[in-house]
Amino acid sequence: KIPFLKISYFKNPILINSRSFDKIKKAKNISNKYISFIDSQVDHLDRVKREGKINKEIISNYYKLINKLLCEFKKKYKKQIVFCIHPQNNNKLIKKYFSNFLIKKYQTFKYIKQSHIVLFHESSAALDAILFNKPLISLETKFLGDYLSKKTRNYIQTLGTFSINLDSFNKLDKKNIK
Repeated sequence: KIPFLKISYFKNPILINSRSFDKIKKAKNISNKYISFIDSQVDHLDRVKREGKINKEIISNYYKLINKLLCEFKKKYKKQIVFCIHPQNNNKLIKKYFSNFLIKKYQTFKYIKQSHIVLFHESSAALDAILFNKPLISLETKFLGDYLSKKTRNYIQTLGTFSINLDSFNKLDKKNIK
């Protein structure tokens, strides 16, 4: 509305909520049973369009780093780890590197609401974690390339999330995470 003219661009504005907000209002079985990792798909088509085909060695090194971190979280927090696969990710290496974790596709919302901590690079599913008031930890690595790294840094700056650089990661310090 333009207050001094008393006119509106819209006849009957209706307030609506986001998809996440609507789902969260109806959510049940909220817990802290898991630690979830939200997959951003290291070889996502958006990245490939900008940076070219992703070398298999980069993908393998990326999965090794993620696996190392998730193993640390499992050991320190004594919680089951859920690897929430990106809907477009069909990479067979996930089963190879993450066989000792739950691997779930199309169930990210379910596992976020049951998570103690949510780990991610960049994902719209982070909004679900925010609305559930779940701690978010951003993960950075050179293996994400320029495009995904910039998007990850945007989340860190905008949300003020704690971040872990996987390239220099050795051991998990629960005091720093809190």
